[in-house]
Amino acid sequence: MVKRRIKAEAVYRIISMHWPLHVTEIAEKMGFPKEGRNGAIAHLCYHVKALVNRGLVKSKRVGKALVVWPSDVENIKAVRSPFE
Repeated sequence: MVKRRIKAEAVYRIISMHWPLHVTEIAEKMGFPKEGRNGAIAHLCYHVKALVNRGLVKSKRVGKALVVWPSDVENIKAVRSPFE
């Protein structure tokens, strides 16, 4: 069992550096071992949902996977599209 504390700021930092990401990829980037990762993934899902509610990241279900990326990327795409 992983007894390491996960902070929303650390999750956001990883998402903004390596987007788009699946929640298990976030767990890999944070260095959680494969065994006992399910508890950490559930806790990461909680933080991802909190970041979505705060408007910092966007999420989408692709099949059963939850993919997340920073909401700043959406703003960049919106600004760039009229010029193309």
